[in-house]
Amino acid sequence: MRIGILKGNRSSTRIELPISSEVLLLQSQAGSFQYRFQPGLPPEIFGELVQKLEHLRSESRPREQRLDCSVSVQTLLDVTYEAADPKVAGANRHLRVTHRRKEENGTQSWSEGGQAIVKTKHDSLDLYSGRQAQEGGPAFDIRVAFASEETLAGKSPSPQTHQVMMRREKHR
Repeated sequence: MRIGILKGNRSSTRIELPISSEVLLLQSQAGSFQYRFQPGLPPEIFGELVQKLEHLRSESRPREQRLDCSVSVQTLLDVTYEAADPKVAGANRHLRVTHRRKEENGTQSWSEGGQAIVKTKHDSLDLYSGRQAQEGGPAFDIRVAFASEETLAGKSPSPQTHQVMMRREKHR
């Protein structure tokens, strides 16, 4: 599940539908209404959500009203490689290797490559959260995606053995 913003295909802003509650959207194959899902949140929306969560988990709230959760931070680096053998990765043809940031003696580095993963995307559902009254907080949308991941046996790819398609650093 990912949080993000639903935008019109030719727009840089969130779509505005005359709907005040949540609704499941289906991509139209022949219709005029088409949109795209942009994962992530603009900083102002993310900041408001963090403040709201901090308030909900605050020690100053009565225990029965307090949100019980903890905060942890993790930095990952996903490196996507083109599969050298198309039969290995199937139609996807991409392999992903995830590295974790580690710190030793004050020096930060990335862990050695983990297992190579082939991800197969099956389908997704988009949930438009509706128009929000300002007191309800910032508006954002949700995508639920269905995918399977398969770990490949053998040696993981590296920049020395495979072509790097993309590098993405993620902060969680």
